Amino acid sequence: MAGQALPSCAPRRILIVGAAGAGKSTLARQLGARLDLPVIHLDRYFFGPGWTPLAPEARVAILRRLAAGDRWIVEGNPPARGLAHCCGCADTILVLDFHPIRCLLRAFRRRFQAAGGARPDAPPDSTESQITPGYYCWLARFRSRVRPGLLATLGESAGAARVIRFRRPSELSRWIAAPGEPLR
Repeated sequence: MAGQALPSCAPRRILIVGAAGAGKSTLARQLGARLDLPVIHLDRYFFGPGWTPLAPEARVAILRRLAAGDRWIVEGNPPARGLAHCCGCADTILVLDFHPIRCLLRAFRRRFQAAGGARPDAPPDSTESQITPGYYCWLARFRSRVRPGLLATLGESAGAARVIRFRRPSELSRWIAAPGEPLR
């Protein structure tokens, strides 16, 4: 899947999924600026102040509403029931399937670089210092516990969407920088 170009017509609905620390938010902002698409950071909708998670049913309802738009880039990890719906609405799905050690290191670096501040895609009144150790345990187990279901749902629900899976950041960088890629 990696290295495939986007369709010659500009994508209008892009879903970006992968482990925390993979670079979903950064990629979404880059593509949003390049394609003039609004970016939806799911963390801003799925968590309340202090990273308090919303109930899964609320997350699914929010995702259905957000995916109903005509143009968007959605980045994050939707709940399983919402992922299938979002996949059916997307025309392009980008999977950042990077090694868990890389993602953990990036997540730790983000926490310490933020020095307790909030990143632009964080929920209101939430800072990196409020993230609990349980988050890092979840991230360490993402590849064995979350990823199989994510990939299965993508395989079952992607429909007509083009799915592009990146296993290394270098693959993603080459894809973004490739001359003549029909991104716009």
